[in-house]
Amino acid sequence: MKLIPEGQRNHALFKLACSLRARGYDRETLGKALKEANANRCSPSLDAVEVEKIVDSAVRRYPPGNTGPDAATLKTL
Repeated sequence: MKLIPEGQRNHALFKLACSLRARGYDRETLGKALKEANANRCSPSLDAVEVEKIVDSAVRRYPPGNTGPDAATLKTL
């Protein structure tokens, strides 16, 4: 698992959020996934308010898609 360093965290989490949204994740599931990615991959982690802003931005901008999650793709983000 690749760590996301300071200076790249917002962009990487937004990219992940958009990818998950395209795969049909609803707001709640998307929020849980981003919180987990933030806790496990961001160094240091973003604060909870910032993660919620990223989730809100992805949900506002993009409707949910209808494809299933692709674990191989998610690991590269």
